[in-house]
Amino acid sequence: MAEEQPVENIAKEETDLNDVFEPVDFPAQKEQEKSDLPAPRPENPTMPAPKKRKTGKIVLSVLGGVLIAASSFFAGMLVHKSTLDDDLLTIAKLKNTIQKYYYQEISDDEFYSVLYRAVNDGLLDDYSHYLPAEELAKEMKESQGGYVGFGLTFYTTAVTPDKGLYIARVSGNSPAERAGIRSRSYLTGYGETEQSIEPFTTYEKFSQFCENAAVGKEVVLEVKDGESAPKRTVKVARGEYVENYVYYRAATTAYSFAGETAEELTPLSNEYYLPIAQDTAYIELTSFNGGAAEQFGVAMEQFRVEGKKNLVLDLRSNGGGYMDILCGIASYFCKSGKGMNPTVAIAKYRDGREERFTAHRNDYGEYFATDSRICVLADQNTASASECLIGAMIDYGACAYADVCLTDSGNGGKTFGKGIMQSTYYLTLVGEKDAVTLTSATVHWPVSKNCIHGRGVLVADGTKTVAYSIEGDQELLAALAALGLNA
Repeated sequence: MAEEQPVENIAKEETDLNDVFEPVDFPAQKEQEKSDLPAPRPENPTMPAPKKRKTGKIVLSVLGGVLIAASSFFAGMLVHKSTLDDDLLTIAKLKNTIQKYYYQEISDDEFYSVLYRAVNDGLLDDYSHYLPAEELAKEMKESQGGYVGFGLTFYTTAVTPDKGLYIARVSGNSPAERAGIRSRSYLTGYGETEQSIEPFTTYEKFSQFCENAAVGKEVVLEVKDGESAPKRTVKVARGEYVENYVYYRAATTAYSFAGETAEELTPLSNEYYLPIAQDTAYIELTSFNGGAAEQFGVAMEQFRVEGKKNLVLDLRSNGGGYMDILCGIASYFCKSGKGMNPTVAIAKYRDGREERFTAHRNDYGEYFATDSRICVLADQNTASASECLIGAMIDYGACAYADVCLTDSGNGGKTFGKGIMQSTYYLTLVGEKDAVTLTSATVHWPVSKNCIHGRGVLVADGTKTVAYSIEGDQELLAALAALGLNA
């Protein structure tokens, strides 16, 4: 799997596109948020004021209450201390001894940060980690689609200065997209001005340049739209943006979502039109995050308005996202699902408990005919919620394995194979909250109960396959041809 690494302050901070698959609303937090603050006690203006002659008795009563509360508190501390295991007590003693006798001062933050790193790097799996308050707040904001940066994500493996830095993805509605930079292109140079552009040499040097770029101040990036394309310069400034996750393309129309909240269905130029059958539309879904479900719903309305019959759903490099968004989008694809809210996925926990995630609606018949064809594009970075959606579509007959086209990146063609999910739990109830994200369950397809963890969807299942390409739409066009959907 190629390493897809964003530059700091340019794109989402993901080590790859396969590490986000969390239940919406953070299930454990939901209970804790109710108890963040004590319930307010309304003033009662009709309560008579105590008479002055009872003041002494009232003071003694209050003091008695304080003494009782204090004794209960200390008794609780003793009980709590007695229930701590020996290792936790030893850690507390170790910390106190280090801070008292070590020749250099060690702060609480320094001591605990080492423990947190040990938990993240040595104890838990790759998807579980401790979240300090600042990181939790940033992750919560990004879960709603809000980012600060240019909106560029790069492949950092096999970087060659003669070709430049490969731009794997341009975030929808980002400053980079608005400036005209496209995914699957190359960064060849950068500078504060056109006169100061220096050629790209190393990822680290360019990363430092980006980190130093002030929000709102334009810099100049030199890019080319393919290996053999001419170089061009683009002015772009880091800034806040709400990401678009859905693109709609057909033979004579193309749309994305733009605006301050990425809610405006916006026509794209004819260079985005596809040589695809007139009765077929193409929707690219880049993540199950932010406003993806709402954007997808608007795209499906466009599908219906244009009278399309068949759909190509592109999930390439979609690393997943939130279960609630998955359930909203799956509502269009539960072809044989019974009832108004068919099961989309099943989570199985360590204690044997099962949780069913259900579609918000059952709208297949509203958008597709009995002979409609739905095809899916996927690759080695298609993971988690994306694999769940494919599973629901196959289990409910919306598509077959033969309608799935996988990209062969040298592995024969497969999806990532992430059949586990994470839940995030608050550790602090008041003030600046920190949290821990933990892998909490395996995830199974709704009817077959299939769990693809460690396996993925494979060519051996009966899918189509096309060769990997980094040149624009070349891979997409090959997939349309393999599925028999090109014009």
